[in-house]
Amino acid sequence: MDTTGVGVGAIAGLIGILPFFVVFAFASVGLIVSVPGQAASAAVVLLAIGIVATLVYYVGLSVLGGFVGRWIRER
Repeated sequence: MDTTGVGVGAIAGLIGILPFFVVFAFASVGLIVSVPGQAASAAVVLLAIGIVATLVYYVGLSVLGGFVGRWIRER
């Protein structure tokens, strides 16, 4: 990855979201185990959508912050 503002923001976002994934892993295992058979597949789909949405939101805002920081620095 490059060392521009966008690259640094992406790395910071990926590192920053790691604690979320640890907590989310424990919560999702508990949820999937406790849900009846037919609803478990729907729960997995909803959890996957939640993971992707959170990843895009958190890392996307970190990338945006890196971009804006680099832009301000250059001005």
